Amino acid sequence: MKPALDFDKTNMNKGKVFKSPCNGECRYSENKICISCKRSMNEIVNWVNFDEDEKLQVLKRIKKI
Repeated sequence: MKPALDFDKTNMNKGKVFKSPCNGECRYSENKICISCKRSMNEIVNWVNFDEDEKLQVLKRIKKI
C-alpha cells in the first residue's frame, strides 16, 4: 500500500531547493511585475508548481533586472 503522501523525490535529490524570492513587500508595476521581488504575477502564482529548473530560470532573470 502506498503512503498517503507519495512525494516525488527526484528534484529533492538534486540537492538544490530554491526558495521563493518573495520578501513580503508586494507592490506591482503597471506591467503587473512585483517591484519588490521582480517576478510576474504568473511566476508568483505558479512558483509552488515550478520544478527546480523553472525556479532557477526565474531567479537568473530577476538578478539581471
